[in-house]
Parts: sequence; structure tokens; C-alpha cells
Amino acid sequence: MAKFSATTVKSLQNEIMRRANLALDNEVASNVKEKLKSHVQKDVYSTYSPVEYERRKENGGLVDENNIKHKVRERTLYVYEEAPIEGPRLDAPNWVNKPDSLARIIEDGAYNPWNYRNYQWTKPRPFMENIQDDINYRYADIVKLLKNRIEHDN
Repeated sequence: MAKFSATTVKSLQNEIMRRANLALDNEVASNVKEKLKSHVQKDVYSTYSPVEYERRKENGGLVDENNIKHKVRERTLYVYEEAPIEGPRLDAPNWVNKPDSLARIIEDGAYNPWNYRNYQWTKPRPFMENIQDDINYRYADIVKLLKNRIEHDN
């Protein structure tokens, strides 16, 4: 591994920020995505078993790798869920084509557009909020991932 040497404070700051962004884009994003999957299982899927439809799970649902996205902007990691709402289930123009529609409906709860009665699925299941709480509680894990990348990357 080649050693990094900085000739100015600015170049040292830039290198540290570059390494932090790499850690966020790789190790930290991977860690947060695993937490997301765990919380979807615990906070969403295990709360009840649907009888009128089949959950998509890893096949286009909330834990499908293709629906869990992330981006890093200015040393901030954003992890978001893009599982789409399926067709005629909820034909509300303000929800259907938004990338986080299904996640927001589950997180905040939803009204029942068919008969307006309350069901298990209409109650909020705040998995995203719980992920953030989990990360905040275990922030030392994230700090360790960042520290390892900053200290050992070249």
C-alpha cells in the first residue's frame, strides 16, 4: 500500500473526505441496507400475514436488492426504498409513481381506498424510523467502519 503524504492542510482534508465518502458508499451503505432488510422483516412482515395478496419480499418487494438504493452527497449517506406499489391496489395518482410510495404508506399508515375500514395493513409500521433509531443507538459501528476506511485506504 502506498503511503499518502499531504503538502497542505487542504489536501489532507480532501483526502480524508474522499476516504469518508468511499466508506459511506461501500461499507456503511452495505451495513445500513442490511439493517433495513432486518427491520422490514421484523417491523413490517412479521406484524401480520396477509390473506388477500402475496407479499413480493425478495421478488420486487421491500427486501429486493434492486429496490434498496443509496447515494452519497457531501459526506451524507441516503438509503431509500423504491419498491413500487403494484398496479390497481392503490390507484392514487399522488402515490403510484413516486419511488418511495410503498415505503411511505407502510411507514405512515394508509387509508383503505376500497371500503374505508381499518385493517392491520392500514396501521403505521415505522420501519424507517426504527432503522434510524437503531443506527443512532449503534453509531459506534458506523464510526468504526468510517475509521477503518480513513486510516487504511490509499
